Formats: sequence, C-alpha cells, structure tokens
Amino acid sequence: MHVSSGEEFLKSWHFDRPDYLVLDLQMPDLSGMEVMQALKAVGAQFPIVIITVDDAPTRREECIRLGARAYLNRPFDVNALLQAVKPAGERSS
Repeated sequence: MHVSSGEEFLKSWHFDRPDYLVLDLQMPDLSGMEVMQALKAVGAQFPIVIITVDDAPTRREECIRLGARAYLNRPFDVNALLQAVKPAGERSS
C-alpha cells in the first residue's frame, strides 16, 4: 500500500494491514511521529521504520520509545532498510 499522507494511512490501514511501515518524520498533514503515536494509542503492532533528513537525538529517542524498529538518516543504505523490515527470525544479528 502506498499513501500520500499520514492522515490517509490512518484512515485506511485497518482495511489493508501492512507487514511493515516506513514513515518519514516530515510528511504532509501529520508527521511520522504523530502517525506512530496514533498507532500506538490503538495498539497497532507491525514494524515501523523511520526515515529522516533532520536527525535530532531527542527525536530519535522518542521514535525508539514509541516502538520504531529502525531510525535511518537520509540518504540511507538500502540494505539497512531491508534488514529493518525483515521478520525477526530472518534478521541477522
């Protein structure tokens, strides 16, 4: 599923539940952080990877606290993204 905004995703994810979610912290209407907070509030459980060009330690810590599996700075290594979205049993240590 590909959506153009955080709000659009929150309206549709119940119908097409993703295997994982890649969020940018800077998106139209809702930030990636706001989407994560909304998902946590309803108990959604799927891997979330955050991507951003605006890295800040406090933002990184908050995303991890909210359950992000990975926090990648753009430009990022595509292998790091692929590793982050693999099911837990398939990830290398």
